[in-house]
Amino acid sequence: MGSMNCADVDAIMTAYVDAEAAPADAEAVRAHLEGCPDCRARAAAEQDMRARLQVAAPTLGERAPA
Repeated sequence: MGSMNCADVDAIMTAYVDAEAAPADAEAVRAHLEGCPDCRARAAAEQDMRARLQVAAPTLGERAPA
């Protein structure tokens, strides 16, 4: 995809964080994140949220004790 701006990164952030972005897009996002503290913070927040959800997911289907 080449050079990306914040809107471009925003459009594929979920795919990037989930490691589902095309290799060229992922590289362009990484390059953008190096120079953009706002997008870098957003990516870190999304990665943190994904990690928290993965930890919580196994317990989401459990019933609470009666």
